[in-house]
Amino acid sequence: MTRYAVAMRILPLLALTACFASGPRPCEPPGTQVTAPQAAGCLAIEDGRLLMVRDSAGWTIPAGRMKDGESSSDAAKRETREEAGVEVTVGPPVCAVLANHFVAHACFVPGAPQQPQADGVETSAARWVSREELEAMSPAELRFPEQRATWLGVMEGANRAMERLQRGEGPPE
Repeated sequence: MTRYAVAMRILPLLALTACFASGPRPCEPPGTQVTAPQAAGCLAIEDGRLLMVRDSAGWTIPAGRMKDGESSSDAAKRETREEAGVEVTVGPPVCAVLANHFVAHACFVPGAPQQPQADGVETSAARWVSREELEAMSPAELRFPEQRATWLGVMEGANRAMERLQRGEGPPE
């Protein structure tokens, strides 16, 4: 099975895990529709690490405003490429913040791992962050500290799914 096929089977598990992450849940459950999304982001996991960027307000996932006529998945892909220099395949939405008209998609990096690079305009840094590094960041370092539980939940779900695959259990059904 290709990496792409495996990732596409794992993405639904990420959606469920994000919903049931411990701690405060600023995200609505998977499947919640944002009727008129205005912004989108990408929760990209590679080797158990989350892609994060630092902007003027702190560390966050690659995200931004949608352009006229752009879908949330297209915006998530574009923002990730612009802010972190990483090409992703966009999966289903895993987080909706209704008050902000925001949708975050599960994303994965096709092919060989890519080294993130900040754009120097919107972002001053971009890197893959481990669970331990994310847990160690102070709320002041994070642009949206209330999202930490969701981000950790997605990372945990991705790691559990990859462990299943490594044990030969196959992707989740």
